[in-house]
Amino acid sequence: RGATAPAWSGPRSRQTALRSLGGASGGASGGAGIPLPVGPFCPFHSDFFSSEALADYSPELQALDARLAQIMAKVQSGQALTPEEEEEACSKMRQANDRWLVTNTRMRYAEDFQAVETFYMMDALLRREDLSMDAIEALMRWQPASMKAQMSGQLPPPLPPGLTVDMLRRLEGKVMPSVMALNSVEVQAQPFVDDARGLGSAVVQEELEALMRDHRGMVDIGKGYRNFDPRGKESFLDQMESIHDRWKVFFGRAKLMGEINPEFVRESEAYLRK
Repeated sequence: RGATAPAWSGPRSRQTALRSLGGASGGASGGAGIPLPVGPFCPFHSDFFSSEALADYSPELQALDARLAQIMAKVQSGQALTPEEEEEACSKMRQANDRWLVTNTRMRYAEDFQAVETFYMMDALLRREDLSMDAIEALMRWQPASMKAQMSGQLPPPLPPGLTVDMLRRLEGKVMPSVMALNSVEVQAQPFVDDARGLGSAVVQEELEALMRDHRGMVDIGKGYRNFDPRGKESFLDQMESIHDRWKVFFGRAKLMGEINPEFVRESEAYLRK
């Protein structure tokens, strides 16, 4: 039972995450170039993402990263750091990396299905570049010690298993994946055009309300996913796939009627290409 795939998550949880990113089964692209409100575009979020444990995640990391960036800019300009600045740089990096690791561990082993799905979506995005969350975690643990060694004029510690020099080159300057990145999707456009006549139908409105209600309900039920027995997990995943398929039908019908907003498609696809 490796850390990458907790036994309780199972392969179908990973498949659901891949579908959400537009994998072979259609995913967020709906199989026909139509972004669907699933995965990173889901309009409903579980309590996991509003918990106290995550409340200070983004501002805390931003503050740490901002100060670290100031110090590293001084290094890149050829200026020597004072011993105090060297110590501060190492300390800030360790704090930022530890904060990332703690949050990532919470997400990796969360009881909440949406948190687990988010973890595997980030992993799927990285694997498109022959990277992985395991490699990023290894980097986060190794990086502070490497910086401290270099600033002390010593050789950096050996690379940990799973991390290669080639990976380091590809990770250079890359923004690390985070729990907030996939839950602050910057898609401003509405999915349907303003004059969508199909949405004016009472029957269609009823269908949409039922779909949103059912989807929101599944997100709420998924808060205890880790504690489900095997049959419960299978049943839950079947229902999530059913929600996905219903969205696919709903958006597919709107596309046939020419009522999908092109700007919504453009913004959604741009996000998935990041």
